[in-house]
Amino acid sequence: MSGLIYNTPSQIIRQLMIDLSLGADGGTTWPVFVGQQPDAPDDSIVVFDTAPKLDGRLMVSGEVVETYGIQIRVRARDQQTGQVKASLIADTLDKNSHLASITVEDSEEYGTGNNSYLMYCLDRRSGPFALKDPDREWFYFTINYLANLAVA
Repeated sequence: MSGLIYNTPSQIIRQLMIDLSLGADGGTTWPVFVGQQPDAPDDSIVVFDTAPKLDGRLMVSGEVVETYGIQIRVRARDQQTGQVKASLIADTLDKNSHLASITVEDSEEYGTGNNSYLMYCLDRRSGPFALKDPDREWFYFTINYLANLAVA
């Protein structure tokens, strides 16, 4: 279920979210970023890689089975907008990620072309949890997952 993957798990989940119309590839309406969230636009989403879970080793091949840790963070100017968007993301991913096929267009930097993955399971572990930025007028909502995926 693991094996060599050519994109980070957060890049793969970002593409899944775009495929499911939960966010956009750029622009000003709920863009989805990986690893960092710029100051604009206010209403945006970022996907982070978090600690993986090692699920053991296969006896015959010796392959280590790894489940990847993912955090999705929704940022919004007002609490209600953020709560609704985070709940929509959680609900949609809960219902539509099992056996999802995802193709990530790789950047020229790596030169591996398009990479296809199969999402066996996206297991929600917590959230959405609300946080308020004390220095800005932003509300954050985090959702944590374990992702079991492999090269298709």
